[in-house]
Amino acid sequence: MNEKKQALKDISKKIDLTVEGVENYSFEKPSVIIANHRCMKDIFVLPSALPEACKIIMSSRLMWKQNSPEKMQRRKLIEDSLYGIPIEVHGSKERLDIGLNMARVALSENWSVGIFPEGAYVPGNQVYKGRTGASRILFDSKRFDNTDANLIPVAIDYQENISNDLDYYNFNNDSVKVTICEPIDYDRYYYDYLESTNKQEIKQALRAPIDIAMQSIAKVLNLPYKDEYIEIYKRDTVVLEDGSEIKI
Repeated sequence: MNEKKQALKDISKKIDLTVEGVENYSFEKPSVIIANHRCMKDIFVLPSALPEACKIIMSSRLMWKQNSPEKMQRRKLIEDSLYGIPIEVHGSKERLDIGLNMARVALSENWSVGIFPEGAYVPGNQVYKGRTGASRILFDSKRFDNTDANLIPVAIDYQENISNDLDYYNFNNDSVKVTICEPIDYDRYYYDYLESTNKQEIKQALRAPIDIAMQSIAKVLNLPYKDEYIEIYKRDTVVLEDGSEIKI
């Protein structure tokens, strides 16, 4: 079992956390865990709720930016408490693939990986369509590494109003309910992906497991499922690990 960092354990003590569905979590093989994304606190709530440490995929901007005292403090907290995997959604496909491949390697090393397929959070109580990064990780892990991983949806439900500041990440006995849902059987879509002969079929095979998972999260939360993507704010720079930004 992978051990959680002490800093995350300390954060967990500041959360009034209820976890249901732990029986759906398996230690026999790694999992790709996908969750709805309500606010920045999710990156700490999700690993706090799981029975072992996992790696969390998050924006490289969030992990690495340090151009202000507040961002330096946030970066230190993330480094101290989480096993982060940076993902860069701006710029080239090659940059995006770096993070996805890091997640694939983590699975092959028996780490579970958490990801927020909506890609961003916005005000309002609804669950949006998820992007297909989780499917790509799962399918490539199975195809190239022979890693048979679970796909587990997780529903995060804040029991209070969080709309005032979605970027706030300090905890003060926040009441949160996390439900670990039953794993999604994605094998048929994996084999469709392997046997597909055109881009549309490949896209549909990648889409299907994520749609099922996000819809199951919406059902648990009793929230509307919005069959459209959250728009990702476009950037003209990418952030590197040393905190510098380069033009794209």
